[in-house]
Parts: sequence; C-alpha cells; structure tokens
Amino acid sequence: MRINRYAQITQVTDQDTARAATNDLGMVANLKKAIEEKRRNYKAPLLEYAKRIDAAFTFITSPLEAADKTLRQKLIDYNQKIEAERQRIIDINRLKEQAAFLEAEAARDKGQESSPQPKLERIPDIAPEHFRADIGAVGITTTIDRDKVDQAVAKGCKDIPGIYIWFEPKWKVLNLKMVPEEYKRKNTRLTTKKGED
Repeated sequence: MRINRYAQITQVTDQDTARAATNDLGMVANLKKAIEEKRRNYKAPLLEYAKRIDAAFTFITSPLEAADKTLRQKLIDYNQKIEAERQRIIDINRLKEQAAFLEAEAARDKGQESSPQPKLERIPDIAPEHFRADIGAVGITTTIDRDKVDQAVAKGCKDIPGIYIWFEPKWKVLNLKMVPEEYKRKNTRLTTKKGED
C-alpha cells in the first residue's frame, strides 16, 4: 500500500525523475515475482492434494461411468432395433398396398373384379421414450447438435440428410417515413411510439 501511495504522488518531469521511476518499476517487478513464487509455493501442496482426491474418486467412479455408458447404449440399440422392425413392416405394408392398387387397376382395365385388399401386418408399438424400472426411469431422447447445423449452414451447406433448410429474408425498416400508410397498422411493429417521427 505504501508503494502504491508513493506511485500515486510520484511526478515524472525530467530525466532524473524518469530514471528513478524506471528503477522503481524494476523494484515493483521483483517484488511481484517474489510474491508470485511464494503464492505458488503455498498453493502447490493444495493442488497436489486436490489431484490425489480427483484421482481417488475417478478410480471409484470410472467403472460406474463405463457401466452407465454401456447400459444406455444397450437401451438405445434396443430402441433402434424396435424402430427398424417397425419401419420394415411399414415398408412391407406400403409395398403390398401399392401392388394391390396396381392389380386393381389392371383388373379394372380388363373389366374384371379386383382382388380383395391385402392382409397387412400389424405395426408394432413405437419403442418407449422412457424405460421404467423398480427404482427409476431412463429417458431416451433424440437431440440435434444445433451448433454444428448452424456452422454447416453458415459455411454454405444447403443439403443435410434428414434436415430441411430454407432461407428467410429479414427486413429492417431504417426510415419509417418511407413506409406507405397502408402498411402502418396499430397491430404491427411499424407503428410509431408517441414522440417518434
């Protein structure tokens, strides 16, 4: 604090006072370096102890993290398997309906009666989004990495499988006086506030 007060009142007006201020800066730098070394010396044992604590708890929790990851992946795989089977049956039913439609058209062209509607397979229920057990539930959700999508679009990507991309122009009115009166309605953002032109 005394050094700070000294620095506040020090005047640098000529070569001698400039040389003295430079010497003072060197002294301040040496003091800062010595204090920083002392701080590191005090902190080093604490950091080492914290590393040991982290390592001990990582040793305990890493098998649990691995088990968590494995079980979640198995639930996701099961969910995807059910969805794949469901999609397969939907595709089969669609092909059966298309074939029946074409057969009916061909029969109608020949003046014959169309064959009965095909027997469609039952579509299984959608895989659950939550798996419930005695002690809790696990939720399975689909997420989109919006940052990656935004980055791809910003780089000019216009085609990402499964994602529909469109561009919307955004207009900003810079001069409200240029907007025709018929566009100025009370329920739009083009109306002026009191006191504005």
